Amino acid sequence: MHIDPRKPIFQCIKTSLKSVVKDPIVIEKLTNAAVLTSRIMTHTLNVIKLYIIYQYDHGAPLPTLDKPFVTSVMKVLCDASPSGRPPKAETLRVKEVLARFYAEHYEPIMLDTLNYRHLNTVLDYMAIDVITMYENNIKQHYCQYVERFVNVSLQKRERIEAIKVTEVSAEVKKTQTNLLCRELRKVKNDILSVNDPKTSDPQYHQWIDEQRPRVMPQGVLRENSVFYDIQCTPQDYLTKMVYMMKAVEAVGNTISSVFPLRSQLIPKHFRLDTTSLVFLLFTNQNGKRTGVTRDGNLKKMQSDVWGLFFKTDMKCFHRDKDAHSYTFHHMIETDGVSCSIVLIRKDKAGKIVKTPKEKKGGGEKYIDELGEEERETLAERKLVGIDPNMGDLLYCVDSDQRDQTKFRYSQDTRRKETKFKKYMNLLQFMKRDVVDGRRVDQWEADMSAYNKKTLNFEAFKVYLQHKNALNVRLAPFYNKYLFRKLRLGSYSRRQITEARLLKRFELLFGSSEQAVVCIGDWEQKQHRKFKEPVKGKGFRTLFRKAGYDVYLVDEFRTSCRCSACDEHGT
Repeated sequence: MHIDPRKPIFQCIKTSLKSVVKDPIVIEKLTNAAVLTSRIMTHTLNVIKLYIIYQYDHGAPLPTLDKPFVTSVMKVLCDASPSGRPPKAETLRVKEVLARFYAEHYEPIMLDTLNYRHLNTVLDYMAIDVITMYENNIKQHYCQYVERFVNVSLQKRERIEAIKVTEVSAEVKKTQTNLLCRELRKVKNDILSVNDPKTSDPQYHQWIDEQRPRVMPQGVLRENSVFYDIQCTPQDYLTKMVYMMKAVEAVGNTISSVFPLRSQLIPKHFRLDTTSLVFLLFTNQNGKRTGVTRDGNLKKMQSDVWGLFFKTDMKCFHRDKDAHSYTFHHMIETDGVSCSIVLIRKDKAGKIVKTPKEKKGGGEKYIDELGEEERETLAERKLVGIDPNMGDLLYCVDSDQRDQTKFRYSQDTRRKETKFKKYMNLLQFMKRDVVDGRRVDQWEADMSAYNKKTLNFEAFKVYLQHKNALNVRLAPFYNKYLFRKLRLGSYSRRQITEARLLKRFELLFGSSEQAVVCIGDWEQKQHRKFKEPVKGKGFRTLFRKAGYDVYLVDEFRTSCRCSACDEHGT
């Protein structure tokens, strides 16, 4: 059987947990584990943020967010397990420091009791998730933080307001505002371009020289680019982000979330592999755990072990005998209601899978960057132009003639087919339930008096004190089955509407062998209230998974050009 090496190594199939388990007791145990791991994750993110702020305020180096550190935080939060091998000396020192900090600053306001019995492997996966949260946040938002810091420090808003009240014409005001924005844009570029000569006005050069060491890591940038360097070592930029947002907060401006937190109480998914399965679900009726976990038996018997609790003969598990490119990886993710079955490409099954490095220049291609050979290949196929927007999420045409074929996928269509409003109204209705003499939404409204984004140590402790008390009060309400059922239903409806979208598109424009997708590169930087999110990259990925060749179209200044003669309008 030939397997296309271009296919993703992993694939996931989502279904309901009750449809794939053999015994309801399994659902109960996995639900309890999902609730417990969600609580551990919530407190872990709280403590990491509190600890990093404490270290920063006292001039101490920030910890490296690696798996040993994050798992140490998790285990300090939980009751110590009497069994297990002793930790390494270095890990023990880290845990002692964290334990002292926890006892002094977090334990009095935690109001919760946790344990990680049979969850050691699960905690390892959760630690990787925490590191990923932090690094993704830094990679995606660091440059935005620099922009925010420059705008606040150089009083962009105040200077624009001063221009607006001057007694000059609207055209002059617009020109002055544009000049100011250009000035500040050059300042931001100078801060990020360490080795290039400054292009901003000389009046800003002293300020740039003072601030650059505080907002940029000192050292040689990889590939002489901050954008490349931040992808390689994102944690080097965490201290700088804290400095910038503290400066913004100090002058009374709103700040972005430097630290990821989990404020939602509905239990989330956790990852279950064969080791965790044995420790969580094995009973005396299934035999002794040691008979499975020792002498390499875990690997040999993993299919049999999963077969004890799950209906692994179902089609969704894709056993080796199936004529399919993927097979069951002996791993799932579940929240006690839904179940994501992890599959691996058959040529990689049983092997150590390394994360593939992203190739240079391996990003998305623009249609005007294609060579002659690629253009000749596409010349025989229909080019479909797609304009992403906020009203029509996708507006598709196949020519610029009057008899062109059109297709619209509007936000109203998506909202109706996903039943978004129905689910939101149901959630709001459920929050009318009374807990301890008050409605749930009234309890939650009290938290608006506190700021979870704050980088002030004492203010954040006050927030955590009230948030933890609220979590204990409302946890039984949000642990109900219906909330996770609605989340699974929302996912299913999104899959259905996207499948319908592809089917309609194929009927109008042809299959992936007949049509090429050329989509505008406009993106929605900030979500607008009461509008469906514009899934720019999401829609491009959707078309690629359906087999279409997808290319970007540069939309810069296209709104002021004539589509027929390419002349600029007035």
